[in-house]
Amino acid sequence: MTALVKNSITLLDGALGTELERRGCSLPIPLWSAYALMEHTDLVVKIHQDYVQAGCDVLTAATFRTAPYTFKKVGLSLHKAEYYTNLAIQLARTATKLTQRTVKVAGSVAPLEDCYQPERTPSNHTLFIEHQHHIENLVKSGCDVILIETMPTVREAIIATRIALQYNLPVWVSLQTNKDGTAFYDQCSPNELLQLCILPIQPEVISLNCSSIVAQFQMLLKLSQLPFKSFFGCYPNVGKFDSNSQWSFQYQFNIYDFIDQFAKTVALIPKLKMIGGCCGTTPEHISYLRDAIDRKEIREIIVE
Repeated sequence: MTALVKNSITLLDGALGTELERRGCSLPIPLWSAYALMEHTDLVVKIHQDYVQAGCDVLTAATFRTAPYTFKKVGLSLHKAEYYTNLAIQLARTATKLTQRTVKVAGSVAPLEDCYQPERTPSNHTLFIEHQHHIENLVKSGCDVILIETMPTVREAIIATRIALQYNLPVWVSLQTNKDGTAFYDQCSPNELLQLCILPIQPEVISLNCSSIVAQFQMLLKLSQLPFKSFFGCYPNVGKFDSNSQWSFQYQFNIYDFIDQFAKTVALIPKLKMIGGCCGTTPEHISYLRDAIDRKEIREIIVE
């Protein structure tokens, strides 16, 4: 497997879906951000450009909901899923060319069902078939890294990761976490997560996303005391879903507190080498993170 994360901090971009919404784009469920690939490609490219200019090292393509499983829900064909997955990767490439910065492009692999309704997770057989289709489409489209993200169950995370590890690409897998520092739905302790998930698959990065940085810190701190080779990742959200299932941009931290919390987290967890932002974060958050990394306010700690 090709390595991407090394001893320096890799900066992921921030949110795409909620940033599209913040800029006035309506994203009907279940396609959500994939709908923008059909109606708002210029805006997708512009947001990617803004993240590249903000200083990210990795762009996440708009493939969060381009899996065949999702497209079938709205009567679209497997061919359409492949087409829009490829388009998403190419739009990210276009943004890097326009900004004249070399950044990697991650292909996003989302849970098949709603991130916050893990009880709807399909059978293992369905998970294997559907994630195989989507990951094949990402690889054929030329992504640089496979980012399995926002996984609400360890079961789905393991299946998707094992499929991704068949290809010669870096694989990052990211779970949600509860406030008490356990995995979201399974409520695994850090040691159980190590035994059930991390050791059997050993991705390049084991990450947490789409929860507060405070909740992620608790899990990462506990995981950092356990023996395994994977690097850590951390890309929290800011804000929350409101009663209308729209993202509320009422930030839990102001941007300076956000950076300060990251600085403390990285300082205490030396193997934390991939950071960025999830729902509610903007190019401004990534710009501040880039500046803090470059100024050594977020320290790069060498891991032997």
